[in-house]
Amino acid sequence: MDEQHGRHRRVSLGRLLIWALLAAVALCLPASELVGAEERLLRVFDASTGRPKTTFTVEIALTDEEQIRGLQGRDSLQPGSGMLFLYPEATPQAFWMKDVLMPLDIVFADGQGRISQVLKQLPPCLGPVARCSSYRSRSPARYVLELSAGQASAHGLRLGDRLELAQ
Repeated sequence: MDEQHGRHRRVSLGRLLIWALLAAVALCLPASELVGAEERLLRVFDASTGRPKTTFTVEIALTDEEQIRGLQGRDSLQPGSGMLFLYPEATPQAFWMKDVLMPLDIVFADGQGRISQVLKQLPPCLGPVARCSSYRSRSPARYVLELSAGQASAHGLRLGDRLELAQ
């Protein structure tokens, strides 16, 4: 195992406990409290033509708490909807499916919103934390879009397409 990969696999016990605590709190909240505070339209522009390709309604996960909770405890998303994780700058990102009750597609995009990687049909992880796979961006990502499994293909998302939040 190379040093960089080993560093990414290590998670401090304190951070793991915080995740577990937030997940437990999130699962005790009513469904209305689990919905992100802000929904926005996310446009996808075709890499070849620059023309609009599709639009998603997304919940914005901006705070640490929203990003840690993500889609935990949810068993579905409406077609054409998702959750967009926004980061202050493009850095390597890693996601897992702990306590997400449905398979997902995960789309990573760089600092300019260009799609750099699309992971499809990722299975949920309902077992112990140690058994949950981590899904990493191959390159730094500033935006991460989670969709119901199959939505990336259904909407024709491709490398180089550009994500843009509507004003």
